[in-house]
Amino acid sequence: MIGAFLLGLFLPFGFQYFKITSDTKVHTKADCQVLTMPLLGEIPLYKGKKDPQKEILVKPAKRDVLNESFRVLRTNIDFVKPEKQGEAFVLAITSINPGSGKSFIAVNIGTAIAIRNNRVLVIDADLRRGSSSAYGNSPEKGLSDYLAGKITNLKSLIVKPLGKEGPDLLPIGNIPPNPTELIESPLFGEMMEELKKEYDYIICDCPPIDIVADTRIIDKYVDRTIFIVRAGLLEKNFLPEIENLYQKKQYSNMVYILNGTRTSGGYGKGYGSYGYGYGYGYGYGSGNKDKK
Repeated sequence: MIGAFLLGLFLPFGFQYFKITSDTKVHTKADCQVLTMPLLGEIPLYKGKKDPQKEILVKPAKRDVLNESFRVLRTNIDFVKPEKQGEAFVLAITSINPGSGKSFIAVNIGTAIAIRNNRVLVIDADLRRGSSSAYGNSPEKGLSDYLAGKITNLKSLIVKPLGKEGPDLLPIGNIPPNPTELIESPLFGEMMEELKKEYDYIICDCPPIDIVADTRIIDKYVDRTIFIVRAGLLEKNFLPEIENLYQKKQYSNMVYILNGTRTSGGYGKGYGSYGYGYGYGYGYGSGNKDKK
């Protein structure tokens, strides 16, 4: 009986110890201590009935934990914004691997900034996937058509998913067979210079850096690069690689966002645990149950 009692005590503790020591994923800010680059903010996990891949969750009048986290993130972006007269602050959002939630972050932080009466443009610069374009119902014409010379009126391609109160969105249009060549074209640089005069903020939703070279090409037009570290997805052994990119300054003024945490700052205790399931398009699922 004593042996059975001790075994009963040992099994759950042993299981938990094995679970903790064998977990190789990033989950909290403490797991990212190897990173010396600034942490811009944390976005909590969201579980709701709305599809975060198609619907913008940040709304002007909402005050839930997700909306408040994006407002905190918006304030932190203001602190790292350079003083530029008559020219947009250009942000590139990328990650080390797919499924990190780049497009989710791009359109929702763009909305959080726009509802404060700023002129904001979100560019879907991932010409292979078009995840941000889905928030504008994936129009048939877009950036790829402009860069290919099929359409010359850039403004005619811009859509407004949330009307006047939200950001503008430049979708990709048709997925081209030569996306890198289009991004490298002089027309892309000319477009960026033109758009910088029209907006206060430009947010480029870029591909993961481990897949293609497009993000490195776009970097020459960028003021700050935001890396998305997805909690529960990114392996800890990738963190030194991201830190190496930061130390070598291979991307402009790198900062990172910890996305999909179980709690965010002090909000977790008041609002509970939120979660969302979405991905980059290479296989994912989405949560469908509210948790209050």
